[in-house]
Amino acid sequence: MRRFLLSCIILLIINVPLISRDIDLDGIYLNKTSGLYSRICETKKSLYDKIASEKIESSVIFSQWLTGSRIIYIKEIKNLNLICIRDLRRRSRRVIARLNGTVSSSILSDSGRTLALKMLYSSESYYPRAMNVYIDTVEGKITTEDSSNMFRDKSFMPGRDLIIRDAGNRLISYNPFKKKITTAVTSREYRIISKKNSPVIALFSPNRDRKILISGSGGSYNTLLMKGTKRTRLEGVTSCSDIGWVDNARFMYRSGGPGYYSVNIYDAALKKIRPLLKGTMNPDINISRHAGIVTFLDNQIINIYYPSAGRTTHTGLEGEEAYFSPDGTRFTSLYLGDLYITKLNGLLRGSTDIRRKASLLLELYQEARSNSSIWENDYSKQYIKRKVLQYRKIAQGN
Repeated sequence: MRRFLLSCIILLIINVPLISRDIDLDGIYLNKTSGLYSRICETKKSLYDKIASEKIESSVIFSQWLTGSRIIYIKEIKNLNLICIRDLRRRSRRVIARLNGTVSSSILSDSGRTLALKMLYSSESYYPRAMNVYIDTVEGKITTEDSSNMFRDKSFMPGRDLIIRDAGNRLISYNPFKKKITTAVTSREYRIISKKNSPVIALFSPNRDRKILISGSGGSYNTLLMKGTKRTRLEGVTSCSDIGWVDNARFMYRSGGPGYYSVNIYDAALKKIRPLLKGTMNPDINISRHAGIVTFLDNQIINIYYPSAGRTTHTGLEGEEAYFSPDGTRFTSLYLGDLYITKLNGLLRGSTDIRRKASLLLELYQEARSNSSIWENDYSKQYIKRKVLQYRKIAQGN
């Protein structure tokens, strides 16, 4: 029974947009044993090769840039997680930690010094035991603490290696390796937003002048924007992971429900919302603050948004967890557990190859549309229809 329940939790992790999970939508809606599913996946993988992306590692569930030449990532091998640092210049890999359990959330401090993980373990009760694990990526130190939450319940103070975490009646801030605790959000502010049985998460703007407080679960969240004594209730926020500050006045967030999520940017100074995308199945909003670039997914295809210019580029490349290097010239992404690095200029030069692969994928999805024997559930038809429309546009150069 305990094993079954842990499996259910893992499935929830995979199907709810959380940090550190690579979602295979084709595998959810198409029979993974079918030849057509394999051909679709191989075609998408071959596009990475065609535009000269570099495959770094396999079985990866999380990655981010530490510097312009170093990447930290988690390689998952059954119940073992290897925390690795790849040095691109030296073409070397160093394992800094080995952890058993299941990773349900991963966040990295702005400096890259501290990696915070939420780990799940089997326990004597019917529910998994949760633990916060903190790793010093420079010295390799590890410290842990028990947690009452199985999913994301914390953030980092911008520009510092300080965790901000729910303490039951307020939010506290501390360096996990020093444990000097201060109050980050008072109990008075905490009570305004707190939702029963859900942690409160605080997201501070880069200059810490504004903050977002969010509390809830399952797509239902109380959200409050604060600056000094000014408070603004935000309606429609449906994720505590797909939300983050772009700069000191603007932040990105997810709205909508399953299958029809939207990606929005909110200007706190003007109090205006601008929708960037509607009707996606998995937004996966990722903000590369050092590069000043945002990525999100249009039904698994990576979109690149430049906040300074207000411009969006639709790449035609499928993947997830896309993060840009500090200089903005290349990005990492995950596809079916494979970690790739793609140069932006290579992607732009490969527009002809992208259209050709899109034409092939259009044919494959049209074949899947007419073959209901490989549909996995009642939503497969709708998913395939979306992919047909999506790849038709890309093949036509739109």
